[in-house]
Amino acid sequence: GKEERIGIGKVGFIPAIKPIIGKVIKGSPAEDAGFEKGDVILSINGKEINSWEEVVSLIRKSEGRELTVKVLRRGDVIGITVKPMFNK
Repeated sequence: GKEERIGIGKVGFIPAIKPIIGKVIKGSPAEDAGFEKGDVILSINGKEINSWEEVVSLIRKSEGRELTVKVLRRGDVIGITVKPMFNK
């Protein structure tokens, strides 16, 4: 497609954002579960994760049910259980 306002083409894809935790919000379920800045999310409920988009999608689909997340932290694989909380 072509963006008419500025005349550039579009290819119709979203670049993958690596599933690395950049910040853990104080008082959040992530902090309570033990996530840390720099953790690389490897899998959620056994499903391999390759992008941040997959993380968001699986959290939404969980409908607040507990998730088992494997992360890579300083060379070690760690299992973390977290229960997402809906935030308006």
